[in-house]
Amino acid sequence: MTPKEKAKQLYNKFIVLTSDETIEKRHRTAKTCALICVKEIQSYPNNEFVVKGSWTDEYWNQVRLEINNL
Repeated sequence: MTPKEKAKQLYNKFIVLTSDETIEKRHRTAKTCALICVKEIQSYPNNEFVVKGSWTDEYWNQVRLEINNL
């Protein structure tokens, strides 16, 4: 999965859970939640999630950038 695809996947998981009254607020909330997930993954002890396959720290940095570009 490319960083752009992963960013969209995370965003989409949160946008459906938001209940703010405007789409702008829902969008901001979903992006914030997705960014929190990436931060948590990168800070995980021993970086077990970061070193598996192509999911390097650089991969997650790219996912973060793609989330910000949504």
